Amino acid sequence: MGLFQAEKSARNVDNSAFNQVDKAQSGAAQAAIVSGQQPGADVFRPGQMIRQRMDAIDAASAEAQDRLAAAHQDAVTQRQMATQAYADQQREGLAERTVARGQASGDAKADADAVRQAQHDQLVAAFQDAHDQAIQAATDAAAPLQTRTNAEDLGSTLRAAEEEVRGTTKQAHKDLYDVVDPDGTLALVATPVRDKALQVAADLKRDGSDFDPAEAPLFRRAASLPEVIPYRMLHTLDKDLGAAMSKERRGAGETSAWARLTQLKGSIKDAMIKAADNQVQHETRMVDAGLMPSEDTLEARMREKWNVNQDASRANASGSLAGTGTDTLGMAGGGAPTRAGGVRTAGPAGGGARQTPGDQGIPAPALQPNFDPAATNRLKAANAAYANYAKIYKNPTIGPGLRTTGYGGQYQISDAAFIKRAVVAGDRGYEIAKAHLAAAKNDSVAISAIQDAALAPLRKNVPPFGNLHPDALAKWKEAYGPALRAVDEVSPGFSDRFDSAANATQALLDVGAQQKQALADFQRNAARQAVIENAARREQLGQATAADRAQVSSLLAERAADDRAAIAQSKAETSQGIAQARGIARDAHATPAGQFLGQGGDRIAVPEVENAVGSMLTTGTQGATRMRSFVGSLDPDSLAGVRKAGTDWMVRTFQNANGDMSGAKFINFVRDNKEVLKELYPSSQVSMFGAVADKLRADAMWRTETAIKGGSDSAKNLLAHLAEHQKSTGKHTSMAFIAAEAMREGYDHGGWQGGAAAGAGAATLYLMNSLRSAGIKSVAQLYQTMLADPEKARFMISKMPDKPEGGVLRALTGSLRRSLIVGQEQSKFRN
Repeated sequence: MGLFQAEKSARNVDNSAFNQVDKAQSGAAQAAIVSGQQPGADVFRPGQMIRQRMDAIDAASAEAQDRLAAAHQDAVTQRQMATQAYADQQREGLAERTVARGQASGDAKADADAVRQAQHDQLVAAFQDAHDQAIQAATDAAAPLQTRTNAEDLGSTLRAAEEEVRGTTKQAHKDLYDVVDPDGTLALVATPVRDKALQVAADLKRDGSDFDPAEAPLFRRAASLPEVIPYRMLHTLDKDLGAAMSKERRGAGETSAWARLTQLKGSIKDAMIKAADNQVQHETRMVDAGLMPSEDTLEARMREKWNVNQDASRANASGSLAGTGTDTLGMAGGGAPTRAGGVRTAGPAGGGARQTPGDQGIPAPALQPNFDPAATNRLKAANAAYANYAKIYKNPTIGPGLRTTGYGGQYQISDAAFIKRAVVAGDRGYEIAKAHLAAAKNDSVAISAIQDAALAPLRKNVPPFGNLHPDALAKWKEAYGPALRAVDEVSPGFSDRFDSAANATQALLDVGAQQKQALADFQRNAARQAVIENAARREQLGQATAADRAQVSSLLAERAADDRAAIAQSKAETSQGIAQARGIARDAHATPAGQFLGQGGDRIAVPEVENAVGSMLTTGTQGATRMRSFVGSLDPDSLAGVRKAGTDWMVRTFQNANGDMSGAKFINFVRDNKEVLKELYPSSQVSMFGAVADKLRADAMWRTETAIKGGSDSAKNLLAHLAEHQKSTGKHTSMAFIAAEAMREGYDHGGWQGGAAAGAGAATLYLMNSLRSAGIKSVAQLYQTMLADPEKARFMISKMPDKPEGGVLRALTGSLRRSLIVGQEQSKFRN
C-alpha cells in the first residue's frame, strides 16, 4: 500500500500518537491566540466600568429631570403669588388714592417719572459696566491670535527639521551597509546580474533600439562581470546604478532608461539575497565542468556534517541501540562529525576548491563564493533600514517637498508652498500632518511650525483688537479637524486652546441680549404703572371714571395673560430640557459600549461576556468603526479584559468536539474580520492570528494531499521499489525515501509489523506531517532553507516531537535537530 494509505492504516490501528501530535499542534495554536493576554486581565472589568458609567448617566439624567420639573413648579407658584399680590396692591392703591384726592396730580406724576427715570439710568449703567468687562475679557482671550506669522519662515523651519532627521536616518542605513562585508573578504555569484544585463541588451537589439549614453557604461560593466566577484564590487555597481536612476528621474522622469536601470538594480538585490541558492547552482556547474570535486561542494559538506547516508545511518542506529557510547551520528561525546579514516580537512584559504590527488591537472578557480547566511542577514538588516528610510522620506507626501533642483538647499517647492502642503483641510489632513511630524521625529520646532500653520486660517477671523466668534472657531475645527487631531497626538490640548476665547465672546453676546430684555421689561412695566397711577390720581381728584376702572381691569387681565404665556413657556422649556436629559441617557445606551452591555457584557458568567465580545468581532469590515468607538471608551484595564475575553472566545468557539482547533472556521474568521481585529488588538497579535490561520491551512492541505505516486501496494514492495530508486540515482533526498528508510529499519528489526509501525506510523506522523506542514518537500530544499534562514530552521525543529518512536527515527531526529542547532553557529559549517 502507498505511504498515505499506510498512515491511514496506522491511524486505524492506534491513533494515539497521531492524536497526541494533533493535540499538541492545536494546543500550540490556541496558546498562540491567547499569548498576547495581559497578565491579570479581568473579563468582568469592561462590563463593570461601562455599567458604572451608564448608571451614573442614568442617575444624572433622572436628577436633571426632577430638578427641571421642580424649578418649573416653583416658577409657576411664584408667578401666581406675584400676580395675586399685584392685583391686591392695585386694588388697595385705588382705594387709597380715592381717599387722597386732594393730592396734586402733576407733582405726583413728575415725582413718579423721576423715580422711574433714575431706575432706568441705574439699570443702563449696570449693564454698561458688564458689557465693557465682557469686551475686555473677549479681546484679551483672543490676543494670541493677533500675532501674524510668515509662511516662508514656517516652511523653512519645518523643512530644516525634517532634513536634519533625514540626514541622521540616511547615515544610519549607510553604516549598516558598510558592515555587511567589514573586512572585504566576501564573494558571491554574479551570474544573474550578468544574465540580466545581456537579456536587456538582447531585447533592445531585437527592437532596433540602443542604450542611452548614461546607462550604456553601467550595462557594459554588468555584462562583463565574472561568474564570482567580491561583494564590494557588486555593491559599488549597485550604488552607481542608484545614482544614475536618481539623476535620470530628476532630469526626465521615469523613462524607459530608468526602467531598464531598475531591472538591473533588482537583479543585484536578488543576487545578494539569494546568494546561497546561487552558490549551490554555481558549484553544480563547476562539478559538471570538472573544475571542482563533488565532495567539496556546499551540499556535500552539509551532508558530511549531517551524515545522512544510508550506511552511516544504520551503523549509528545499531551503535546507539547497543549502548556503545557513540551518538546516532557517529560523534563520540557529541564531537565534530568524522569520516572513515579520520577528520576531513578544509579547503584552501579564501574559500577555493580543494584539489584531490585525482584532479591535480585542473587549476582551482581564483575566487569562490562565500557569502554566508550571516552576511545575508546583515544585508537584510541594511535593506530593512533603507526601506524604512524610503517609507518615511520617499513617499508622495514627503518626497516632493525635500526634492532639490540638483543643488544643495535649492528645493523644487518654495518654503511657503511646503508649509501649505503640510497643513491642509479635509480628511487627508491627518495623514499628511502625521507624515511631516514623523519625518521630523516629532521635533518641538517642527510641532511649533505646524501649529502656527494650522492657526493661520483662524487668525484671519480675528480683527485687530477684536474677539473670536464661536462660529468662526467651530468652522475652523470642522475644516481642519483631521490635521488638528494629528497635532493633538503630539501636543495634547492644542485644538482646544482657544475655546476660552470663543466662550468669552459668547458671554459678551449674552450680556447684550440680557440688557435688551431687561430694558424692555422695565419699560413695559413702567408704562403699565404710569397708567395705573394716572387713573388713581384722577379718582383722587374726582376725575375717575368707569373707563379708568375698565382700563385698570384690562391691565390686570393683560398681566394674567402674561402670566399664562410665561407659564406655558416655562413648561415648554422644561419639557425640552427633560427630553434632552432623556436623550443623553438614550444615546449613551445606543453607543457600542451600551450595546455591549445589552449583549451580556456585564453578566456574571464568563461565557456570556466572551460571547458579547465575540459578537462584536464577527461584524466584518462594517464593524471596524463600531469597534474603534468601543475601544476608545475603555480604560487600559477594561481594554485588557475585552482583549482577553475575545481571545478566550476564539479558543472556545473554534474548537471541534475533541477540543482541537477547527482550522476552516478559524481561517474564515480571521479572513472575514481582519479589520475589526486590527481595531481591538495590536498589529503584532493580529499578525499572530494570521500566522495561526496559515499554519492550520498548511496542516489541512497536507492531510488532504493525494498519496505519493509510484508507490507499491505493500510495505515490502514499497521498500524494494525505493531501494531500486536509490541504486539507480545514488541520492537520498526525497521525503518519501526518508519515510521508507524508517520502514526498512523497522522491518529489519521487527518484521513486517515493525516496518509498518516505524514507517507508516512514526515516520509518516513525524516527518511527513511536521516537515511538509512547514513547507519543506525535500531534504535538499531543507538544506538550502536552513542555510539561508536559520530562524526558519529553528522553527521547524521546534515542531518535532521530543521522543519519536523507533531507533532509526530517533537517529534521524537527532541528526536533523543537531544540524539545525549547528545552523545557529555558521562558523562550524566552514570548519
